[in-house]
Amino acid sequence: MDVGKRALTLWGKVSEDFMHFAGLNKKLEYWCISIDDYSPPPSWAVGAFIPYDISDEPQLQELEICVKELNKLFIEVTDAWIKNCLKGLG
Repeated sequence: MDVGKRALTLWGKVSEDFMHFAGLNKKLEYWCISIDDYSPPPSWAVGAFIPYDISDEPQLQELEICVKELNKLFIEVTDAWIKNCLKGLG
């Protein structure tokens, strides 16, 4: 997949799952139906300045994967830009 498509796919995932209310609501609905007994809601569902705990690990791992993919895209785009700049100098 080319860089543009990968960037759009990643942006869609991050904006849908982590930044947009609909994505957060979908994750919260899944959490509500998947718990066996009462447990406090995940930290990310309560507010921005709540300390994370072990129950937040799956969402944090998912976000980590997105950040790593963003890092790869950034390096790829930066390398291509530098090569283009150097080509213009030579």
